[in-house]
Amino acid sequence: MTTPSLRALVLGAVLAATTAGTTAAAEISAKLNLWTPPKHQTVTHGAEPFMEAMEKESNGELTFKLFSSGALLGARASLQGLKDGVAEVVQITFPYFPSELPYQGLVADLAMIGSNPGAIGIGVSEFTMLHCPPCLEEFKRFNAVYTGTTSTSAYVILAKTPVRTLADLKGKKVRTPGALWDRFLNSVGATPVNMPANEMYEGISRGIIDLALQPAGAMRSYGLADVAKGVTTLQLGTFRSFATFMANTRYWSKLSPEQRKLFLHNAMKYSINTSLEYENVDAEVLEEGKKQGVEVIEPSQELLDAREAFLAQNREEVIAQAKSRLGIAEPEPLIEKLTESILKWEDRAAALDNDVEKLSEAADEEILSKIDVNTYGL
Repeated sequence: MTTPSLRALVLGAVLAATTAGTTAAAEISAKLNLWTPPKHQTVTHGAEPFMEAMEKESNGELTFKLFSSGALLGARASLQGLKDGVAEVVQITFPYFPSELPYQGLVADLAMIGSNPGAIGIGVSEFTMLHCPPCLEEFKRFNAVYTGTTSTSAYVILAKTPVRTLADLKGKKVRTPGALWDRFLNSVGATPVNMPANEMYEGISRGIIDLALQPAGAMRSYGLADVAKGVTTLQLGTFRSFATFMANTRYWSKLSPEQRKLFLHNAMKYSINTSLEYENVDAEVLEEGKKQGVEVIEPSQELLDAREAFLAQNREEVIAQAKSRLGIAEPEPLIEKLTESILKWEDRAAALDNDVEKLSEAADEEILSKIDVNTYGL
């Protein structure tokens, strides 16, 4: 006898609640704010199919209005805006809030563990939901309900002037997404500059920065192909410290347990879908870029050696930074558990051929089925 999947049970429960001789619940609408642009994969492969699935699978009870490009909340206003209820569901980039969300700062500092963005997103989600109570507590202080992590593909070097050697990095001003990359750039003599991703184009065009660390797909999604003519494919980890579907607790409390299950299922599924799409976009954009005169450069051996030298000492630095900068007294067990989760899901993703449906079902069974939706996030 085949055991029904968690997704089937969730959908069955929702349909039963609305059709088995009961009156359908009132529509619950929500504003969904992303600071990424309309053509970005977090919109096209994340928010848009998420909203469609939620409305269809809730029998029209859960509806959303999308605001992209930070129309309601910019990247740095997202956490406070979610707390205040400016939008009910918000994309949040956690390292912008190091003092408010130190445990997510630890996740960001471990960005060079793993390489498969879909697996990384699931691994971080499992760690945060099941193995890191302080992670959930720090979200709760901001009326925020964590529903899963999205991961980018590998960060590479996007430069106005092509970077071929270590000397080409020295003295350059570089947009970075967080402390880990700041330390790497300091180790090679470059100067890190922290700015939101949607300011990179202006930063490069006006000379505020010389280059950016970002997945190759940013050449399309942020228009960087117009200002950055070199892509050096030195893989510098993935950004796995942001969520596309953080929910406000007041909104969350209005949902029935069945609706919360449905939300968690689709948030996880379309976070996986988005994460895997990053790699698809990268491949397309690199081919497009070559036709537009963008030079795609394999990293030199000295660049590879510089990365390996940095990684050799990074774990101890992460531990020291977690204690001194983030205020986490015992980071070592958390680091071990996070690493274990990511590597486990890397193996699982390979076995499942990176199939979104199969990975989503596996995440339902191994992670979401262990969450008590009567109390989670409340």
